[in-house]
Amino acid sequence: MRSYASQAGFAAAVLGTVLILQLAVARIVFTADDDLIYFLGRPIHVVCWVKQRWGVPCPACGGSRGFILALHGGFGQGWRISPLGPLAAIGMAAGGLALLVFSQIERRASRQHADRFRRWFATTALTYGVAATVICTVAWLSAVAQVRAG
Repeated sequence: MRSYASQAGFAAAVLGTVLILQLAVARIVFTADDDLIYFLGRPIHVVCWVKQRWGVPCPACGGSRGFILALHGGFGQGWRISPLGPLAAIGMAAGGLALLVFSQIERRASRQHADRFRRWFATTALTYGVAATVICTVAWLSAVAQVRAG
C-alpha cells in the first residue's frame, strides 16, 4: 500500500494549497497605500537602495505595494504603482488554482488527460511569465525615462 504522500496528485494539491494560503495570510496581515506597506497596522519603512543611490527606480520598485493592493482588490491602484504586483498576485492565484485542478485530474482522470493538462499548464505559465516580464520591463523603462526627463 502506497503512503498518502506518494499518491497521484498529492504534491500538486499541497503546492496549490500553500500558494492559496500564502495569498490569504498576506491579505490578512498586510495592507498598503501609495507610499507604504503595513504589517498588522504598523508601517514598514523600506527604501529602495537603487532609487536612493542613483535616483531611478529599480525594476521591482513598488512591486510589494502593488501586490498587497491587488490582494485587497485595488488592482488599478496597484498597477499604477507597479504592474509587477498585480501580475504576481494574479499569477500566484491562477497557479494555485490550476495546481488544485491538476491534482484532481491526476487522481481521477486518465494519464493522457493528466499529461495534456500538464502541457497546457506549462505552456500557459511560460506565456504568462513572458508577457508579465515584457509588461514589467516596459513599465520600468517608462518610469526611468520619466525620472530622467523630469
